Amino acid sequence: MHSDCDLLCCSRCGYRTILESRLTRLLRKFVGKETAVKGQAKSPGVRNEPFPLREMSPGEYGRIVQIISDQESRLARLSSLGLIPGCRIRLCQRHPATIVEVGETTLALGNDLAESIFVQPDSEN
Repeated sequence: MHSDCDLLCCSRCGYRTILESRLTRLLRKFVGKETAVKGQAKSPGVRNEPFPLREMSPGEYGRIVQIISDQESRLARLSSLGLIPGCRIRLCQRHPATIVEVGETTLALGNDLAESIFVQPDSEN
């Protein structure tokens, strides 16, 4: 990744994502993550768009859709632990640290890291 490029590409699987700027993250928090589509009512408790891992409920399953980080070493470390887009996770606890299960592995994540991992609900058993 070049210093003037906002595109992040995994050399192993080819996954590509655009790094989100700090301003964009702040605007997303300020405006809110869920917006209703014109003409459609929002269903309470149903999420269609990705949301931060820390917003999952304990015991809930999800699939990682995006990891936002400007540190390549952090992304490499997460991928070595199995936290990659597409993987299925289960949230065990949110406080004081975020604890997740990835396959047969249990991981403790810092709160800032858990905020940078975006998931979608996964109801498969």
